[in-house]
Amino acid sequence: MNSRLACFFLTLALACLASASARAAKPSPSPSQLAAHAFRFGLATPAPSGAFSSGDPLLPYQTYLATCRFLQARALQPTAAGVTVAAIDTGFDLSHPDLSDVTSPDGSAFSPAPLFDAQHGTQVLGVLGATTANGAGIAAAAPRARVIAYRAATRTAAALAIRDAVRSGARVLNLSWHCRPDAAVRAALAFAWSAGCVVVMASPNFERDLDARPVFPMSCAFPGMLVVVGSTLAPPWHRVAAGAHGRRSAHLAAPAEAVLTTDATGRYVFAGGTSIAAPIVSAAAALVLARDTLLDGAGVARVLIESARKAPDLERCCSSGGVLDVEAALRRVSRRRTMDAASDAAPSQPDRSRFKPAPCGD
Repeated sequence: MNSRLACFFLTLALACLASASARAAKPSPSPSQLAAHAFRFGLATPAPSGAFSSGDPLLPYQTYLATCRFLQARALQPTAAGVTVAAIDTGFDLSHPDLSDVTSPDGSAFSPAPLFDAQHGTQVLGVLGATTANGAGIAAAAPRARVIAYRAATRTAAALAIRDAVRSGARVLNLSWHCRPDAAVRAALAFAWSAGCVVVMASPNFERDLDARPVFPMSCAFPGMLVVVGSTLAPPWHRVAAGAHGRRSAHLAAPAEAVLTTDATGRYVFAGGTSIAAPIVSAAAALVLARDTLLDGAGVARVLIESARKAPDLERCCSSGGVLDVEAALRRVSRRRTMDAASDAAPSQPDRSRFKPAPCGD
């Protein structure tokens, strides 16, 4: 029995090494691939300025920043400074030169398992935490947000990481995974909800109606939870072919194809799937919170859902019936702030019901 176990773990380790070697051999997108990407998606990215500086040479190929109107929103809220975002994932490689601003606690405190997938988390972090205007690579969707990465390869580790992230000041939690139902994970999500966090979750990358057949932890349905479905990159938007959906259980769509992000080999790659759509929404949530720090998780979710751009094919897939629109979300928040300020500044009116008219004179 011991020899069989030893053989199994040796085979598993060799498979992981082979997979890592295959990934290492995969180069960053070539100029011809970038040109083909621009042609395929009709690239029309505005000239970058301000927080989205031309110092990031691959920025013009981050098409989703224009699709979801991050670039157009920069005049309203250029950065997410002061907002902490936590990405809880199977693994990551923080040695990538464009992830130098991302921090991580001691991984052994949450997931001591020696074998984990670094590729998945590294791609998620590229959307959230790539260093902006550093003269290399790509830009983060929410520049200057404080991004904390947690490696959690088990449900117990995930529950611990969620709690630690909330205690560390995270206002946005990105969970690009699903798992079997677990009481500890559910309790940790309840703790995040009670702290006013917004929790962004990726819907599974397989065909399923989440209204009829729920998947954990999306099925927890706490206020402030946003379940993201994948859409095509360019209008008219459609749901990606493979991916769960639910008119009540899913909330918002974001691009799930051709998202340029960081790679676990120190390079860049076009990634797809709902796992990469979720951090796009998490970045938008961070910008909304930077614009209005008084919003709680439920308020942020409501703003993003109500400001989505409608698309007929998405109306059957999620409650918003549309794709993320960051500019519209920030304008909605700005209008609310203006109305609140006007209400506070308006002079109070006397309660005239307490007054009786004076008797008329002869």
